[in-house]
Amino acid sequence: MKEERGVEQRPTNSGKTYEALKRFREAKSGVYCGPLKLLASEVFFRTNEQGVKCDMVTGEERRYAIDNHHPSAHLSSTVEMLSTQMHVDVAVHLCGEASAVNIVRELLNPIGEHVE
Repeated sequence: MKEERGVEQRPTNSGKTYEALKRFREAKSGVYCGPLKLLASEVFFRTNEQGVKCDMVTGEERRYAIDNHHPSAHLSSTVEMLSTQMHVDVAVHLCGEASAVNIVRELLNPIGEHVE
């Protein structure tokens, strides 16, 4: 599978998160990375409710769809807890407003990566 980097820059309430989480759930494996425990928790519960096994890791809590000996292919996490060693098909990272696009580009340029 070809790796892709994408940045969604659209107005509030235009479906950015909805579309990203749809791709996350449809993928063989994925990670959602958000700034708040509440968001990570919401993604964890909704993903499991929709029949996709998903674990959750935040600074305060670890929850498993099955148990800690059987990790799920999907993970909902807060930014600071995400492992840099994970390999997944879809990664969703909520960064904030439009100014975050340039920050993402600046982070990826030195390693030869680019965003769509």
